[in-house]
Amino acid sequence: VITGHPNPNSLSDHLASEYAARARELGASVEILRLSELEFDPILHHGYAKIQPLELDLVDAQRKIMAARHVVFVYPMWWVGAPALLRGFIERTFLPGWAFKYDEGSAIPRKLLSGRSARVIMTMDAPGYWYRFIYRRAATHSFVQGILKFSGFARVKTTHIFGVREMAPDDISSTAKKVRDAAAKDVRKELAVKTRSPARDLITS
Repeated sequence: VITGHPNPNSLSDHLASEYAARARELGASVEILRLSELEFDPILHHGYAKIQPLELDLVDAQRKIMAARHVVFVYPMWWVGAPALLRGFIERTFLPGWAFKYDEGSAIPRKLLSGRSARVIMTMDAPGYWYRFIYRRAATHSFVQGILKFSGFARVKTTHIFGVREMAPDDISSTAKKVRDAAAKDVRKELAVKTRSPARDLITS
């Protein structure tokens, strides 16, 4: 479960913990990767023209993602996109040759992270109608299609949490329940897939 909020005491971190707790209750092996605790430069200084050595925390993050059957991203929507910390993590780790690869003579890359599913849990101050009709779900489309499905994640589910700025304590509790229910659905689905094809242990990283 990857948390992309730079504040470790955020709603995103709380929801990530709720997801992980419910998944563990149902038998999943779960790790929470808090990007706020990792030591890495989030800036890809030379673009993709020059190799930028990975810090040890990023090497470990890649290892955990490769070991996972299911990956969960929890983060807030800022400026109709992911926080810079999460974007920097993606740009530094989802590299050519690791997340995707262009073969000679092909304009379509090979997806190197195939065989995994994912869930995106995104919080935002905007109300649901505004996100759907004004923003046209742009932040979701960008992350799901442009990053996850581009690199091979096949089954990607989304959970949107709207109106965060106006939430009362009861709203936070109901939101946590929504996330726990999503975790239950994901784990049961992955356990069913594992029964049909026991290639890897169930790990959520």
